[in-house]
Amino acid sequence: MNMLRKGAIVGATVAGMLLGSVVLAGPLPTFNLVFGNGGAATAYFVGEEAGDTDDVSVVVPLSLSDFFINHVSSIGDSVALGTFGNGEEIEFSMTDVSLPTTWFTGPGLRNFDGQIHANVTLNINDIVGLPAASYVYAATLPAGTVFVGFEDRSGRQADFDYNDIVFAVVNATPTIAQAVPEPASLALLGVGLAFMGWVRRTRG
Repeated sequence: MNMLRKGAIVGATVAGMLLGSVVLAGPLPTFNLVFGNGGAATAYFVGEEAGDTDDVSVVVPLSLSDFFINHVSSIGDSVALGTFGNGEEIEFSMTDVSLPTTWFTGPGLRNFDGQIHANVTLNINDIVGLPAASYVYAATLPAGTVFVGFEDRSGRQADFDYNDIVFAVVNATPTIAQAVPEPASLALLGVGLAFMGWVRRTRG
């Protein structure tokens, strides 16, 4: 086996180890932020698929705590969130009470593990693994409804299917914050650059 092939195997092995801590079970988040559109926003509980106990709150611009709790809330439960200006962020948090750990909508830099923990989407089918009744109910909500699904675990304990607690927001719009490269991605990039340098040296 020549040195180039050995180097490729080593590089692939290291990359696999770096990426092995994150296992994605569902589609990647479409958006990760929720903004108001000038109207009175209302949230509706859509469903959950989690062993841990999770609750949802609004962080900014007002404090509205624990308005949905998985294992307690029922499909269709609603809460008035208030009126938000066009382009005003509605930042949500989800607390895994079982750990406890709190995650936030928005870019990964808001979370201690650097990962995006909320999938914000206009298509409920982007959030997989919910009970059938959740999808039936979601189809009754108005066009343009924003769906938010949270992942409540981190690292190897996370499946990142974003279905641990899922709710809908009417009179809101989704958008995405530019992601900051995660530590694993930066490390992988470093490995790739080092490997390319090694190949160049061996050929020279």
